[in-house]
Amino acid sequence: MVEQTQASAQKDNQMLKNMAKLGIPENFPIGLTALDAGTVEFCSMESLSTLGEFAFFAQGMSQNVIVGGDFRKLLNALSHIDEKALAELLPFRPGATGPHLLECLVQTARVTEPAAQAEKAAKAFAWFKDEHAALQRALAAGTSLSRLLMVLGNPTAESTAAEMLKAYAKGGPVNDKSKSGLLGFLGRWFRK
Repeated sequence: MVEQTQASAQKDNQMLKNMAKLGIPENFPIGLTALDAGTVEFCSMESLSTLGEFAFFAQGMSQNVIVGGDFRKLLNALSHIDEKALAELLPFRPGATGPHLLECLVQTARVTEPAAQAEKAAKAFAWFKDEHAALQRALAAGTSLSRLLMVLGNPTAESTAAEMLKAYAKGGPVNDKSKSGLLGFLGRWFRK
């Protein structure tokens, strides 16, 4: 009986329906978002590790509970499909579907603590491994990195994503002696 009630609640969850429309997977990790530290800490305390868990938790909250900050912003963005707000909090590209590696790298670059940034970058490359592989194939086929980064639509974001790719594409800071693969290509590209 309890399982049927939970299944029914998930089926009727408007945020989950909106996430499906936007191509945002329910299992997308909270740790790969750009939510503020207070919101991430709250999610951790409530054992919310994915956006689906966030949506299910938010649906069960009383209407009388007042929330603020990025928690409220994400709640409203998912409830009302506000793509601009989603792009501020998630690695989401307005006008497209699903989260994206390049946007995630731009958000990861905002992490100021080097070890935390490296950890988040490693998680981003692991989560977006298929997109990363497609990026590597495009580069190997001769597509310029600048062309691939144009989807960000912002020269500063493009530069940030390129630097993050250069620094973390192989799971850690670049070894300057490495001249092969994506890192070698990026190294040659940045010298131009």
